[in-house]
Amino acid sequence: MGLYSSKQAASFLGCSVRTLQRWRQHQEGPPYIRQVGRVFYDKTDLERWVYQNRRL
Repeated sequence: MGLYSSKQAASFLGCSVRTLQRWRQHQEGPPYIRQVGRVFYDKTDLERWVYQNRRL
């Protein structure tokens, strides 16, 4: 399991860290893990989320 920081996840997704924050506030976007006040994203979850939300 590879965990990404918010900054790394934003880079992977091609969005800003602020966009990730906004998605979390609105319960949107990829799944995340909150540990001791920090947020992490699992690489597999990010890949799955991108695949499921692609535009055909």
